[in-house]
Amino acid sequence: MPIEFRKDLLPEGVEEEPLPRKRHSGSWTCAVVYSTHPSYPAGGFRIEVPAAEIARCRKIDLAGALAQS
Repeated sequence: MPIEFRKDLLPEGVEEEPLPRKRHSGSWTCAVVYSTHPSYPAGGFRIEVPAAEIARCRKIDLAGALAQS
């Protein structure tokens, strides 16, 4: 579950992102709310996910996913 977005930092002295701009620059702090992987337990575990990776994902219905488990 995405919580907080952080933009990529620009190089020192650069005020505006140079062209061509990245489509999905930045990252999200996410909370793991459902997981079948032992390294990422649910219940508040936090991970950093690049915005480009989230853009490639497919949305799932958490209520449906939890009902199947």
